[in-house]
Amino acid sequence: MNKFILKTITQKKLGFKIDDYNTSKKLSEIIYIESGIEISYNTLRRFFGVVKSVKPSNYTLNTLSVFNGFKSYNDFVMNFHLKSRWKEEFQI
Repeated sequence: MNKFILKTITQKKLGFKIDDYNTSKKLSEIIYIESGIEISYNTLRRFFGVVKSVKPSNYTLNTLSVFNGFKSYNDFVMNFHLKSRWKEEFQI
């Protein structure tokens, strides 16, 4: 479930789906520009199910979590529900 949420919030932040080579390449570049972290477009293609998926590494999960404003994947798992609930309850 957490990985599905991470995929969803990443695509929502981007404003487009990761569904082919070009969008995977674009996400890889955006992550590097925003965070300075390198992640292969092939890794992203596997994570988003563009090609045959494998269990994502901690590096992949941490990178996408940092991209979405968390300190790490652990931070994302522990705090996403609190952060999103806070936004819903206190949004003007």
